[in-house]
Amino acid sequence: MDNSFYLLNKINQANLFNIKRLQICTWNIDNPNTSFIELGIGITFPSDFNISQFKVNNITIAFFAHFLEYISNAYCMNNKFCSSETCQFIFNEIPIENTKFHHDTKLYLKFDSNPVNDIIIPFPNDIVFDCSAKNFKDDNDEKEQCKDKDFYFKTLNNNKFFIINLSKTVTSIYDVLPVSGEGLNQNTFSQKILYLRFLFSLNTNILSNTITCINKKLLCFDIKINSRRNIIEEVRDLIIKNDYAFCLINKVICLHVFPEKYEISFIDNPDKNVRTLEVKPFSKYLHFSKEENSKNEEISIIDLQTQDHYTIIQQKHAGQAEGLSFYTMLSEEIISVENLFLSVILSIFMSIATYLEPIVKPLATTKNLAVHSNVVEVQNTVEAPNAMEAQNAMEAQNAMEAQNAMEAQNITETRSLLKTQKTTDLSTSSGEKIVTKIVKGFWKTLYFLLIASIILIPIYIIILLFLLFLKKRGKIN
Repeated sequence: MDNSFYLLNKINQANLFNIKRLQICTWNIDNPNTSFIELGIGITFPSDFNISQFKVNNITIAFFAHFLEYISNAYCMNNKFCSSETCQFIFNEIPIENTKFHHDTKLYLKFDSNPVNDIIIPFPNDIVFDCSAKNFKDDNDEKEQCKDKDFYFKTLNNNKFFIINLSKTVTSIYDVLPVSGEGLNQNTFSQKILYLRFLFSLNTNILSNTITCINKKLLCFDIKINSRRNIIEEVRDLIIKNDYAFCLINKVICLHVFPEKYEISFIDNPDKNVRTLEVKPFSKYLHFSKEENSKNEEISIIDLQTQDHYTIIQQKHAGQAEGLSFYTMLSEEIISVENLFLSVILSIFMSIATYLEPIVKPLATTKNLAVHSNVVEVQNTVEAPNAMEAQNAMEAQNAMEAQNAMEAQNITETRSLLKTQKTTDLSTSSGEKIVTKIVKGFWKTLYFLLIASIILIPIYIIILLFLLFLKKRGKIN
Protein backbone atom coordinates (compact mmCIF):
# COMPACT_ATOMS: atom_id res chain seq x y z
CA MET A 1 0.00 0.00 0.00
CA ASP A 2 1.12 3.55 -0.74
CA ASN A 3 1.59 5.12 2.71
CA SER A 4 1.48 8.73 1.58
CA PHE A 5 -0.41 10.92 4.08
CA TYR A 6 -1.65 14.41 3.24
CA LEU A 7 -3.03 17.14 5.50
CA LEU A 8 -4.76 19.90 3.53
CA ASN A 9 -6.69 23.07 4.18
CA LYS A 10 -8.24 25.80 2.07
CA ILE A 11 -5.71 28.39 0.87
CA ASN A 12 -7.68 31.27 2.39
CA GLN A 13 -7.66 29.49 5.79
CA ALA A 14 -3.92 28.82 5.98
CA ASN A 15 -3.19 31.68 8.40
CA LEU A 16 -6.00 30.81 10.84
CA PHE A 17 -4.27 27.84 12.50
CA ASN A 18 -1.06 25.86 12.54
CA ILE A 19 -0.33 22.18 13.19
CA LYS A 20 2.05 22.12 16.13
CA ARG A 21 2.57 18.36 16.09
CA LEU A 22 1.44 15.38 14.08
CA GLN A 23 1.65 11.84 15.45
CA ILE A 24 1.20 8.72 13.32
CA CYS A 25 1.32 5.26 14.90
CA THR A 26 0.91 1.94 13.10
CA TRP A 27 -0.14 -1.16 15.05
CA ASN A 28 1.04 -4.45 13.55
CA ILE A 29 -0.21 -7.18 15.91
CA ASP A 30 0.23 -10.21 13.63
CA ASN A 31 -3.41 -10.44 12.61
CA PRO A 32 -3.79 -11.29 8.89
CA ASN A 33 -7.25 -9.72 8.71
CA THR A 34 -6.85 -6.36 10.42
CA SER A 35 -4.44 -3.57 11.33
CA PHE A 36 -4.66 -0.18 13.02
CA ILE A 37 -3.42 3.37 12.53
CA GLU A 38 -3.49 6.16 15.11
CA LEU A 39 -3.51 9.81 14.19
CA GLY A 40 -2.77 12.58 16.71
CA ILE A 41 -2.98 16.26 15.76
CA GLY A 42 -2.00 19.21 17.94
CA ILE A 43 -3.32 22.56 16.62
CA THR A 44 -2.28 26.06 17.65
CA PHE A 45 -3.71 29.45 16.70
CA PRO A 46 -2.06 32.80 15.92
CA SER A 47 -1.84 35.61 18.45
CA ASP A 48 -4.42 37.64 16.46
CA PHE A 49 -6.93 34.81 16.77
CA ASN A 50 -10.49 35.89 15.91
CA ILE A 51 -13.31 33.52 16.85
CA SER A 52 -15.74 35.17 14.41
CA GLN A 53 -13.83 33.70 11.48
CA PHE A 54 -14.49 30.21 12.83
CA LYS A 55 -18.15 30.93 13.40
CA VAL A 56 -18.79 32.41 9.96
CA ASN A 57 -16.58 30.22 7.77
CA ASN A 58 -16.46 26.45 7.41
CA ILE A 59 -12.87 25.87 8.57
CA THR A 60 -11.71 22.27 8.23
CA ILE A 61 -8.64 20.07 7.92
CA ALA A 62 -8.80 17.41 5.20
CA PHE A 63 -6.76 14.25 5.74
CA PHE A 64 -6.11 11.86 2.87
CA ALA A 65 -4.44 8.44 2.83
CA HIS A 66 -5.09 5.29 0.81
CA PHE A 67 -5.89 3.28 3.94
CA LEU A 68 -9.11 5.30 4.42
CA GLU A 69 -10.77 3.05 1.84
CA TYR A 70 -10.22 0.06 4.15
CA ILE A 71 -11.61 1.55 7.37
CA SER A 72 -14.02 -0.66 9.27
CA ASN A 73 -14.28 1.49 12.43
CA ALA A 74 -13.12 4.94 13.52
CA TYR A 75 -12.64 6.00 17.15
CA CYS A 76 -11.88 9.25 18.91
CA MET A 77 -9.46 8.55 21.78
CA ASN A 78 -9.75 11.95 23.52
CA ASN A 79 -11.76 10.61 26.47
CA LYS A 80 -8.76 8.52 27.47
CA PHE A 81 -6.74 11.60 28.42
CA CYS A 82 -8.66 11.96 31.66
CA SER A 83 -6.07 9.50 32.96
CA SER A 84 -2.71 11.02 33.90
CA GLU A 85 -1.18 7.65 33.06
CA THR A 86 -2.35 7.95 29.45
CA CYS A 87 -1.08 11.54 29.25
CA GLN A 88 2.32 10.35 30.37
CA PHE A 89 2.50 7.75 27.56
CA ILE A 90 1.33 10.08 24.83
CA PHE A 91 3.03 13.35 25.82
CA ASN A 92 5.99 11.93 27.80
CA GLU A 93 5.05 14.23 30.66
CA ILE A 94 2.67 14.18 33.61
CA PRO A 95 0.30 17.19 33.82
CA ILE A 96 0.31 19.09 37.11
CA GLU A 97 -3.30 20.04 36.48
CA ASN A 98 -5.99 17.88 34.93
CA THR A 99 -9.21 19.93 34.87
CA LYS A 100 -12.55 19.10 33.25
CA PHE A 101 -14.82 21.96 32.32
CA HIS A 102 -18.22 22.62 30.76
CA HIS A 103 -20.13 19.59 32.07
CA ASP A 104 -17.22 17.19 31.66
CA THR A 105 -17.11 17.57 27.88
CA LYS A 106 -13.67 19.17 27.69
CA LEU A 107 -10.34 18.72 29.43
CA TYR A 108 -7.53 21.14 30.23
CA LEU A 109 -4.04 19.75 30.82
CA LYS A 110 -1.45 22.03 32.36
CA PHE A 111 2.23 21.08 32.31
CA ASP A 112 4.83 22.53 34.64
CA SER A 113 7.84 22.36 32.33
CA ASN A 114 6.49 24.49 29.47
CA PRO A 115 3.19 26.41 29.85
CA VAL A 116 3.11 27.10 26.11
CA ASN A 117 2.49 23.38 25.60
CA ASP A 118 -0.60 23.29 27.83
CA ILE A 119 -3.28 21.30 26.06
CA ILE A 120 -7.04 21.55 25.59
CA ILE A 121 -8.79 18.28 24.70
CA PRO A 122 -12.43 18.32 23.55
CA PHE A 123 -14.61 15.24 24.05
CA PRO A 124 -16.80 14.31 21.06
CA ASN A 125 -20.40 13.18 21.39
CA ASP A 126 -19.55 9.64 20.27
CA ILE A 127 -16.38 7.62 20.64
CA VAL A 128 -17.23 5.58 17.54
CA PHE A 129 -18.30 7.67 14.58
CA ASP A 130 -19.71 6.98 11.13
CA CYS A 131 -17.15 5.86 8.51
CA SER A 132 -19.34 6.32 5.45
CA ALA A 133 -18.31 9.14 3.10
CA LYS A 134 -20.79 11.87 2.24
CA ASN A 135 -21.20 14.02 -0.86
CA PHE A 136 -21.93 17.75 -0.64
CA LYS A 137 -23.01 20.23 -3.28
CA ASP A 138 -20.70 22.98 -2.05
CA ASP A 139 -19.11 24.42 1.10
CA ASN A 140 -22.38 25.89 2.33
CA ASP A 141 -24.14 22.55 1.97
CA GLU A 142 -21.31 20.87 3.85
CA LYS A 143 -21.39 23.47 6.62
CA GLU A 144 -25.13 23.11 7.05
CA GLN A 145 -25.17 19.31 7.15
CA CYS A 146 -22.10 18.90 9.37
CA LYS A 147 -22.38 21.88 11.70
CA ASP A 148 -22.93 19.56 14.67
CA LYS A 149 -20.29 17.02 13.71
CA ASP A 150 -16.76 17.16 15.08
CA PHE A 151 -15.41 14.73 12.46
CA TYR A 152 -16.77 13.07 9.36
CA PHE A 153 -15.81 11.54 6.03
CA LYS A 154 -16.59 13.04 2.67
CA THR A 155 -15.88 12.35 -1.00
CA LEU A 156 -13.59 14.68 -2.92
CA ASN A 157 -12.56 13.89 -6.50
CA ASN A 158 -14.05 10.41 -6.06
CA ASN A 159 -11.78 9.71 -3.10
CA LYS A 160 -12.48 9.36 0.60
CA PHE A 161 -11.20 12.12 2.90
CA PHE A 162 -11.32 12.42 6.68
CA ILE A 163 -12.50 15.87 7.75
CA ILE A 164 -11.84 17.59 11.08
CA ASN A 165 -14.44 20.30 11.65
CA LEU A 166 -12.39 23.01 13.37
CA SER A 167 -15.22 25.51 13.21
CA LYS A 168 -17.45 23.39 15.42
CA THR A 169 -14.68 22.22 17.77
CA VAL A 170 -13.06 25.62 18.33
CA THR A 171 -16.37 27.44 18.72
CA SER A 172 -17.68 24.96 21.32
CA ILE A 173 -14.53 25.43 23.41
CA TYR A 174 -14.20 29.18 23.06
CA ASP A 175 -17.82 29.88 23.99
CA VAL A 176 -17.41 28.36 27.47
CA LEU A 177 -14.20 30.26 28.38
CA PRO A 178 -13.05 31.50 30.84
CA VAL A 179 -13.21 28.50 33.16
CA SER A 180 -11.75 27.50 36.48
CA GLY A 181 -8.16 26.65 35.78
CA GLU A 182 -5.30 29.05 36.10
CA GLY A 183 -4.04 30.35 32.78
CA LEU A 184 -7.00 29.23 30.67
CA ASN A 185 -9.25 31.98 29.32
CA GLN A 186 -10.15 33.68 26.07
CA ASN A 187 -7.04 35.85 26.13
CA THR A 188 -4.67 32.89 26.52
CA PHE A 189 -6.56 30.48 24.26
CA SER A 190 -4.25 31.10 21.31
CA GLN A 191 -1.25 30.04 23.41
CA LYS A 192 -2.62 26.55 24.04
CA ILE A 193 -2.65 23.40 21.93
CA LEU A 194 -5.94 21.91 20.80
CA TYR A 195 -5.31 18.17 20.68
CA LEU A 196 -7.28 15.50 18.81
CA ARG A 197 -6.45 11.79 18.59
CA PHE A 198 -8.08 9.15 16.41
CA LEU A 199 -7.66 5.43 15.87
CA PHE A 200 -8.71 3.74 12.65
CA SER A 201 -9.39 0.02 12.44
CA LEU A 202 -8.78 -1.46 8.98
CA ASN A 203 -10.20 -4.62 7.47
CA THR A 204 -6.84 -5.50 5.92
CA ASN A 205 -3.25 -5.95 7.02
CA ILE A 206 -1.35 -4.11 4.30
CA LEU A 207 0.21 -1.18 6.12
CA SER A 208 3.65 -2.32 5.01
CA ASN A 209 5.15 -3.61 1.80
CA THR A 210 5.92 -7.28 2.47
CA ILE A 211 8.86 -8.99 0.75
CA THR A 212 9.24 -12.75 1.24
CA CYS A 213 12.76 -14.13 0.75
CA ILE A 214 14.05 -17.70 1.02
CA ASN A 215 14.48 -17.68 4.78
CA LYS A 216 13.02 -14.39 5.97
CA LYS A 217 10.14 -11.97 5.57
CA LEU A 218 10.74 -8.23 5.29
CA LEU A 219 8.23 -5.54 6.33
CA CYS A 220 8.99 -2.17 4.76
CA PHE A 221 7.21 0.91 6.14
CA ASP A 222 7.60 3.99 3.97
CA ILE A 223 5.56 6.75 5.63
CA LYS A 224 5.50 9.97 3.62
CA ILE A 225 3.94 13.20 4.94
CA ASN A 226 2.80 15.89 2.47
CA SER A 227 5.24 14.57 -0.13
CA ARG A 228 5.45 16.84 -3.15
CA ARG A 229 8.00 14.67 -4.94
CA ASN A 230 5.56 11.85 -5.68
CA ILE A 231 2.27 13.61 -5.12
CA ILE A 232 -0.64 11.42 -6.12
CA GLU A 233 -3.06 12.52 -8.79
CA GLU A 234 -6.08 12.79 -6.47
CA VAL A 235 -4.35 15.29 -4.20
CA ARG A 236 -2.77 17.22 -7.05
CA ASP A 237 -6.18 17.75 -8.68
CA LEU A 238 -7.63 18.82 -5.33
CA ILE A 239 -4.92 21.46 -4.89
CA ILE A 240 -5.24 22.79 -8.43
CA LYS A 241 -9.02 22.69 -8.89
CA ASN A 242 -10.38 23.20 -5.37
CA ASP A 243 -7.93 25.78 -3.95
CA TYR A 244 -6.42 23.52 -1.29
CA ALA A 245 -2.89 23.74 0.11
CA PHE A 246 -0.65 21.64 2.34
CA CYS A 247 -0.93 22.34 6.05
CA LEU A 248 2.19 23.63 7.74
CA ILE A 249 3.45 21.08 10.28
CA ASN A 250 6.06 22.02 12.90
CA LYS A 251 6.82 18.55 14.29
CA VAL A 252 6.13 14.99 13.14
CA ILE A 253 6.41 11.84 15.27
CA CYS A 254 6.13 8.48 13.53
CA LEU A 255 5.72 5.29 15.59
CA HIS A 256 5.47 1.59 14.76
CA VAL A 257 4.27 -1.09 17.20
CA PHE A 258 5.09 -4.71 16.32
CA PRO A 259 5.75 -8.08 18.02
CA GLU A 260 9.24 -8.68 19.36
CA LYS A 261 9.78 -11.61 16.99
CA TYR A 262 10.62 -9.04 14.31
CA GLU A 263 14.14 -7.66 14.14
CA ILE A 264 14.89 -4.06 13.20
CA SER A 265 16.89 -4.18 9.98
CA PHE A 266 17.00 -0.50 9.06
CA ILE A 267 15.73 2.90 10.27
CA ASP A 268 16.34 5.90 8.05
CA ASN A 269 16.20 8.56 10.75
CA PRO A 270 18.93 9.75 13.14
CA ASP A 271 16.39 10.96 15.73
CA LYS A 272 14.95 7.60 16.76
CA ASN A 273 14.09 5.70 19.90
CA VAL A 274 13.33 2.00 20.45
CA ARG A 275 11.71 0.56 23.56
CA THR A 276 9.48 -2.24 24.78
CA LEU A 277 5.77 -1.43 24.74
CA GLU A 278 4.06 -1.29 28.13
CA VAL A 279 1.39 -3.89 27.37
CA LYS A 280 -0.84 -3.59 30.46
CA PRO A 281 -1.24 0.22 30.42
CA PHE A 282 -1.82 0.27 26.67
CA SER A 283 -4.37 -2.53 26.98
CA LYS A 284 -6.35 -0.21 29.28
CA TYR A 285 -5.85 2.68 26.87
CA LEU A 286 -7.28 0.63 23.98
CA HIS A 287 -10.34 -0.49 25.94
CA PHE A 288 -13.42 1.64 26.67
CA SER A 289 -15.53 0.70 29.66
CA LYS A 290 -19.31 1.27 29.82
CA GLU A 291 -18.78 4.43 31.85
CA GLU A 292 -16.42 5.88 29.23
CA ASN A 293 -18.74 5.18 26.32
CA SER A 294 -21.95 7.14 25.83
CA LYS A 295 -23.60 4.02 24.35
CA ASN A 296 -23.07 2.22 27.66
CA GLU A 297 -21.18 -0.69 26.17
CA GLU A 298 -17.64 -1.93 26.41
CA ILE A 299 -15.35 -1.52 23.42
CA SER A 300 -12.06 -3.36 23.07
CA ILE A 301 -10.26 -1.93 20.04
CA ILE A 302 -6.98 -3.86 20.00
CA ASP A 303 -6.61 -7.07 21.94
CA LEU A 304 -3.04 -6.99 23.19
CA GLN A 305 -2.08 -10.34 24.68
CA THR A 306 -0.44 -9.74 28.06
CA GLN A 307 1.82 -12.76 27.59
CA ASP A 308 3.18 -11.32 24.34
CA HIS A 309 5.88 -8.69 24.02
CA TYR A 310 5.88 -5.78 21.62
CA THR A 311 8.47 -3.27 20.46
CA ILE A 312 7.79 0.35 19.58
CA ILE A 313 9.95 2.48 17.30
CA GLN A 314 9.69 6.25 17.54
CA GLN A 315 11.07 8.61 14.91
CA LYS A 316 10.92 12.40 15.02
CA HIS A 317 11.36 15.37 12.77
CA ALA A 318 11.25 18.87 14.22
CA GLY A 319 10.94 21.95 12.06
CA GLN A 320 8.79 22.73 9.04
CA ALA A 321 9.55 20.81 5.88
CA GLU A 322 7.82 20.58 2.52
CA GLY A 323 7.79 16.79 2.53
CA LEU A 324 8.88 14.18 5.07
CA SER A 325 9.64 10.48 4.81
CA PHE A 326 10.12 7.86 7.52
CA TYR A 327 11.50 4.56 6.24
CA THR A 328 11.71 1.50 8.48
CA MET A 329 12.50 -2.12 7.63
CA LEU A 330 11.73 -5.09 9.88
CA SER A 331 12.67 -8.73 9.28
CA GLU A 332 11.45 -12.10 10.53
CA GLU A 333 13.13 -15.47 10.13
CA ILE A 334 10.64 -17.87 8.55
CA ILE A 335 10.36 -21.56 7.65
CA SER A 336 8.13 -21.74 4.58
CA VAL A 337 6.51 -24.78 2.97
CA GLU A 338 8.88 -24.41 0.01
CA ASN A 339 11.92 -24.39 2.31
CA LEU A 340 10.83 -27.55 4.08
CA PHE A 341 10.06 -29.30 0.80
CA LEU A 342 13.55 -28.50 -0.56
CA SER A 343 15.11 -29.71 2.69
CA VAL A 344 13.25 -33.03 2.41
CA ILE A 345 14.39 -33.57 -1.21
CA LEU A 346 18.01 -32.77 -0.31
CA SER A 347 17.90 -35.14 2.65
CA ILE A 348 16.71 -37.98 0.34
CA PHE A 349 19.57 -37.41 -2.12
CA MET A 350 22.12 -37.22 0.71
CA SER A 351 20.80 -40.51 2.11
CA ILE A 352 21.14 -42.19 -1.30
CA ALA A 353 24.69 -40.85 -1.73
CA THR A 354 25.69 -42.10 1.72
CA TYR A 355 24.23 -45.54 0.96
CA LEU A 356 26.00 -45.89 -2.42
CA GLU A 357 29.46 -44.89 -1.15
CA PRO A 358 30.48 -48.42 0.08
CA ILE A 359 29.43 -49.86 -3.32
CA VAL A 360 31.13 -47.32 -5.57
CA LYS A 361 34.46 -47.23 -3.72
CA PRO A 362 35.39 -50.98 -4.24
CA LEU A 363 34.47 -50.70 -7.92
CA ALA A 364 36.91 -47.85 -8.34
CA THR A 365 39.66 -49.91 -6.62
CA THR A 366 39.06 -52.96 -8.90
CA LYS A 367 39.27 -50.72 -11.96
CA ASN A 368 42.68 -49.46 -10.83
CA LEU A 369 43.95 -53.08 -10.46
CA ALA A 370 42.85 -53.97 -14.00
CA VAL A 371 44.67 -50.93 -15.40
CA HIS A 372 47.85 -51.98 -13.52
CA SER A 373 47.70 -55.52 -15.05
CA ASN A 374 47.48 -54.08 -18.55
CA VAL A 375 50.55 -51.95 -17.92
CA VAL A 376 52.57 -55.04 -16.81
CA GLU A 377 51.57 -56.95 -19.95
CA VAL A 378 52.72 -54.10 -22.18
CA GLN A 379 56.09 -54.01 -20.38
CA ASN A 380 56.63 -57.79 -20.97
CA THR A 381 55.83 -57.41 -24.65
CA VAL A 382 58.48 -54.70 -24.98
CA GLU A 383 61.12 -56.77 -23.13
CA ALA A 384 60.79 -59.85 -25.44
CA PRO A 385 62.54 -58.33 -28.53
CA ASN A 386 65.39 -57.15 -26.34
CA ALA A 387 65.96 -60.71 -25.14
CA MET A 388 66.16 -61.98 -28.79
CA GLU A 389 68.83 -59.42 -29.69
CA ALA A 390 70.89 -60.39 -26.67
CA GLN A 391 70.68 -64.08 -27.72
CA ASN A 392 71.94 -63.38 -31.27
CA ALA A 393 74.88 -61.44 -29.89
CA MET A 394 75.78 -64.25 -27.60
CA GLU A 395 75.61 -66.82 -30.51
CA ALA A 396 77.94 -64.66 -32.63
CA GLN A 397 80.42 -64.18 -29.84
CA ASN A 398 80.63 -67.70 -28.54
CA ALA A 399 79.35 -70.64 -30.59
CA MET A 400 80.11 -72.95 -27.78
CA GLU A 401 77.62 -71.18 -25.56
CA ALA A 402 74.77 -71.15 -28.16
CA GLN A 403 73.18 -74.26 -26.83
CA ASN A 404 73.19 -72.88 -23.28
CA ALA A 405 71.79 -69.56 -24.52
CA MET A 406 69.04 -71.41 -26.37
CA GLU A 407 68.09 -73.24 -23.28
CA ALA A 408 68.07 -69.98 -21.30
CA GLN A 409 65.89 -68.44 -23.98
CA ASN A 410 63.43 -71.30 -23.81
CA ILE A 411 63.27 -70.94 -20.05
CA THR A 412 62.68 -67.18 -20.38
CA GLU A 413 59.92 -67.66 -22.98
CA THR A 414 58.23 -70.28 -20.84
CA ARG A 415 58.17 -67.94 -17.86
CA SER A 416 56.87 -65.08 -20.02
CA LEU A 417 54.03 -67.21 -21.39
CA LEU A 418 53.09 -68.32 -17.91
CA LYS A 419 53.10 -64.73 -16.67
CA THR A 420 50.99 -63.49 -19.62
CA GLN A 421 48.46 -66.27 -19.09
CA LYS A 422 48.26 -65.43 -15.41
CA THR A 423 47.63 -61.70 -16.19
CA THR A 424 44.90 -62.62 -18.70
CA ASP A 425 43.18 -64.84 -16.17
CA LEU A 426 43.40 -62.03 -13.60
CA SER A 427 41.84 -59.51 -16.03
CA THR A 428 39.00 -61.91 -16.88
CA SER A 429 38.33 -62.54 -13.19
CA SER A 430 38.38 -58.80 -12.43
CA GLY A 431 35.90 -58.05 -15.22
CA GLU A 432 33.51 -60.70 -13.95
CA LYS A 433 33.76 -59.29 -10.43
CA ILE A 434 33.06 -55.74 -11.67
CA VAL A 435 29.94 -56.85 -13.54
CA THR A 436 28.77 -58.82 -10.51
CA LYS A 437 29.23 -55.81 -8.17
CA ILE A 438 27.45 -53.45 -10.57
CA VAL A 439 24.45 -55.75 -10.82
CA LYS A 440 24.32 -56.25 -7.06
CA GLY A 441 24.67 -52.48 -6.44
CA PHE A 442 21.88 -51.74 -8.94
CA TRP A 443 19.44 -54.11 -7.27
CA LYS A 444 20.41 -52.89 -3.79
CA THR A 445 19.81 -49.26 -4.87
CA LEU A 446 16.40 -50.12 -6.29
CA TYR A 447 15.55 -51.98 -3.11
CA PHE A 448 16.68 -49.04 -0.98
CA LEU A 449 14.67 -46.54 -3.03
CA LEU A 450 11.58 -48.75 -2.83
CA ILE A 451 11.81 -49.10 0.96
CA ALA A 452 12.55 -45.36 1.38
CA SER A 453 9.56 -44.42 -0.79
CA ILE A 454 7.20 -46.70 1.13
CA ILE A 455 8.33 -45.27 4.47
CA LEU A 456 9.06 -41.59 3.70
CA ILE A 457 6.42 -40.56 1.16
CA PRO A 458 3.45 -40.94 3.57
CA ILE A 459 5.43 -39.04 6.22
CA TYR A 460 6.20 -36.21 3.80
CA ILE A 461 2.56 -36.05 2.68
CA ILE A 462 1.44 -35.71 6.32
CA ILE A 463 4.05 -32.98 6.93
CA LEU A 464 3.01 -31.12 3.78
CA LEU A 465 -0.68 -31.22 4.73
CA PHE A 466 0.16 -29.98 8.22
CA LEU A 467 2.22 -27.09 6.79
CA LEU A 468 -0.56 -26.14 4.40
CA PHE A 469 -2.94 -26.12 7.37
CA LEU A 470 -0.61 -23.78 9.28
CA LYS A 471 -0.19 -21.57 6.24
CA LYS A 472 -3.96 -21.27 5.86
CA ARG A 473 -4.23 -20.16 9.47
CA GLY A 474 -1.48 -17.59 8.93
CA LYS A 475 1.05 -19.24 11.25
CA ILE A 476 3.72 -19.56 8.55
CA ASN A 477 4.31 -17.99 5.15
